[in-house]
Amino acid sequence: MTTGAMVSGTVLLALALAAAVVAAVAWGAAARSPADPAHAPDRTTSRAGRLGTRALVGSAAAVAGAVGLLQVALLRQDTTWPYVERVTDPGMSAYYRVTAMWSALEGSLLLWLAALAAVAVVAVGTTRRLGPADRAVVLGVLAAVVALFGVVSLVASPFTASGGAGGSPSPLLRDHVAMGVHPPLLYAGFAALAVPYALSVAALVRRRLPAGWTSATRAWNVGAWTLLTAGVGLGAWWSYAVLGWGGYWAWDPVENASLLPWLASTALLHAVGPRTRSGRWRAWAVVLAGLGFVLVVLAQLVTRSGVVESVHAFTTSALGPVLAAALGAVTVPWLVLLGRARSPADVPGPAGAAHRGGVRGGGVRGGGVRGGVRGAALDGQRTLLTVVLVVVAVGTLLPTALLLLTGDRVSVGPPWYERTLAPFALLLLVLLAAAPWLARSRRPPHPLVPGTAGAVVCGVVGVTVRDPVLAVVAGLAAFTVTAGVPLRRRRPGAHARTDRHAARARTDRHAAGSWLVHTGVALGAVAVIAGTHGTVQEAVLPVGGTLTARDTTVTLVRLDRHDGTGRQVAEAELLVGRDGQLVGTARPQLRWYADDAAMLAGPDIRSRFLDDVYVTLLDADPSSGTATVRLAVTPLVGWLWAAVALAVAGGVVAAVLGRRPGGRDRFGTGLRPGAGSTTSARPPTRTAATRPRARTTTARALTVAVLPVLVLGLAGCAPAEEGPSPAPPLAGEGLDGGEHDVAELRGSVVLVTAWASWCAPCREEMPVLVDAHDELADAGLEVLGINVRDLREPARRFAAEHGLPFPSIVDERGTMSVAWGLRGVPATYLVDREGRLVEQHPGPVTQEWIDTVVEPEVRR
Repeated sequence: MTTGAMVSGTVLLALALAAAVVAAVAWGAAARSPADPAHAPDRTTSRAGRLGTRALVGSAAAVAGAVGLLQVALLRQDTTWPYVERVTDPGMSAYYRVTAMWSALEGSLLLWLAALAAVAVVAVGTTRRLGPADRAVVLGVLAAVVALFGVVSLVASPFTASGGAGGSPSPLLRDHVAMGVHPPLLYAGFAALAVPYALSVAALVRRRLPAGWTSATRAWNVGAWTLLTAGVGLGAWWSYAVLGWGGYWAWDPVENASLLPWLASTALLHAVGPRTRSGRWRAWAVVLAGLGFVLVVLAQLVTRSGVVESVHAFTTSALGPVLAAALGAVTVPWLVLLGRARSPADVPGPAGAAHRGGVRGGGVRGGGVRGGVRGAALDGQRTLLTVVLVVVAVGTLLPTALLLLTGDRVSVGPPWYERTLAPFALLLLVLLAAAPWLARSRRPPHPLVPGTAGAVVCGVVGVTVRDPVLAVVAGLAAFTVTAGVPLRRRRPGAHARTDRHAARARTDRHAAGSWLVHTGVALGAVAVIAGTHGTVQEAVLPVGGTLTARDTTVTLVRLDRHDGTGRQVAEAELLVGRDGQLVGTARPQLRWYADDAAMLAGPDIRSRFLDDVYVTLLDADPSSGTATVRLAVTPLVGWLWAAVALAVAGGVVAAVLGRRPGGRDRFGTGLRPGAGSTTSARPPTRTAATRPRARTTTARALTVAVLPVLVLGLAGCAPAEEGPSPAPPLAGEGLDGGEHDVAELRGSVVLVTAWASWCAPCREEMPVLVDAHDELADAGLEVLGINVRDLREPARRFAAEHGLPFPSIVDERGTMSVAWGLRGVPATYLVDREGRLVEQHPGPVTQEWIDTVVEPEVRR
């Protein structure tokens, strides 16, 4: 019975592949029909289309059947299936048995194939507004994509996988409820980007933008963007809640692989939106529509081939060449078509497209040839988003490429991304604040109110926090939120005095969705910058010991260790106090999975409106009654999750609630109010001689009144004059048996590096530190190590293996490194000649950091 079911699953996958191939051929034949795309299809096209539709639905049904077979085996926990035996445990709940399908490589590929097949079937019903031949191209491309990944799923099938193939899934995938939501959301968003890709291919094949192309592309892209925003945001929250390091985005290669398609989708939103079609929007739209799915397939290769090391990646597999071939099959034809086209922007669109799409519409009233300043600004906005995408792609892929080509390891960590992306992010925030004036709106808002709000917030934040970056970002956020508030507009022809209901007519739901998204982005930017003002303290606490960070204290009252299902759990109980008042109890855990040789933290998180209290148990010794505890107080983390929720809500509003009355579709392709309308003009409601003069006088008075606020805001943004603080004490016995003290090195520039023999990234950074010591020693550089929570013999072997020319102080319990603010190894600190701590570098040291930070300090 079991063997028969596994064979049935393989047969279903083969049938799905065959049906997808038939669908691709049928739709290809329909696309080659000589029928005029603007008219009804001929008999041959209709027959081929019906066959393609049935084959595509049949392929999706076969994939659904395969998924159902696997889920039944997982729910029954039929361990005679090797795949089921590998991904399930005896005590696993039904929920995690369901999610176990995509916890390993083969099952995740089946889920990916199911998402693609479902999207292709939905596209059959949502592309009817395209011409017959254009629709045939789109559906043929989608069928070919399903067939392509049908081959991949057959090569790595859960129905033929052996029990040891790929190893068991990480405990991270078996120990959190987000496992059932986060991957399906991402896969659905990724799969939805296949439709804009197919539409891009159709535009390039036809050398024009077909009728209905823009609205179809926008609809699918908004849906994909919303799903990806929810998926990426949920993944960041999952990392924050589970990994125990206190952050939510580590610029990990797999994290970045999911971010790249989201960035392409975001740029596409600003090319095909009804209020952003200006400048060279056609060229941008065609390129970005295809690029998103190309990056999705690249993400599949990065995640599943084992070419990068990541806590989020699947284990190394032999699937790399197959996925590389799939990437080539998706990318090369699209690039060939793109190169063949002179310029998508020069290709004429369908009749009336110039008016509907806004090619001529530059100013707020639709005049101008390329949109003038507005078009240039929108092109600049798309360019900035693309530059950010390229920077993230280079930082993600370059280290792996160099390792494969030259064998050299190059580390690109968070400091590189933050330093490189910061100016582009600030420019994007400025353009975000200017969005109401760039949109195709008849009446942009008066800048007085948002300018006042921005100045006030900038001044308050600058005076209280004294961080110029946070003050500027907070001011821009306040400006963005107040400037973009969607207001109700009068219905054309309604009399302001006699028809109150008509004068307070419908709200522009697209504007409402855009405002929600922009508000979410602005609040998220404030939360990210504010998070850098967090405080972290770490200490080894006995029972009764207290640790303090800002106004928060934790006191250890109990330490316990017990066995759980498939794991050993150490749990600490701590009393949490704020401002001297007891506010609750924290119970962080440390979980050891012996079968996986993995240790996971279970932090305790207490969220408030203004900050999060994050308590992590790093080590526990019940025999001595001591625990190593990390206490972090981080501002505005909850604002970040609220920002994600606002952005997702905005996407839902724009996608689902965007249909407008009066014959205009949800994409705003109908006539503008008053354009070509026979409705009588709205009667004037103000006296020309009095109201404009009064309004102008009021505006001038308020502008004069707000100038002091602006001045205070700029003054408040001035950074506080604070010099570097003295380096913490560090003295003790070294691995070489001698005594060492950082204070004795005063007069030299000192690199203090924290490492351990069990730390894999430490192995990567040691050659960089050794080279820095050898090259800069004569100029006055000293290197002093801290061997943290390590055994002496493995540490000595590590030092001998890497030929460390500098001493390392032994810090077996991690107490000395706490004073340096150590969050994890490796970490490196730079002490100047006066004994002051001037820089610190979390994570593996890079040659770039040595060249740009350390060497200038040494030679100064």
